[in-house]
Amino acid sequence: MLPLIQRLGNAGKYEMSIRVKQVISQIFSYGTLTGRCDDDLVYALRGFIISPEPEHFVSLTNTADVTRLLRLIGAYSRVMVFRAVRRWIMPGK
Repeated sequence: MLPLIQRLGNAGKYEMSIRVKQVISQIFSYGTLTGRCDDDLVYALRGFIISPEPEHFVSLTNTADVTRLLRLIGAYSRVMVFRAVRRWIMPGK
């Protein structure tokens, strides 16, 4: 189990390694509750998985940029609505 989680972490798939660890922990918890195993072995791996540094996105601070973005979003959604209506009215075109 440890080599699998290490391999995923070394490949840069941090979220996947965390999910795999969670699923394996759930399996061991179920086994512990049903008496099929004595302990959750994944608990010992707590803190082992290295999390990547968060990447922050650029924020819009200028009101002109925010206005432009909102107009682009509005124009895009109108195009999508028009396309959906056109497909519904004229399905063959």
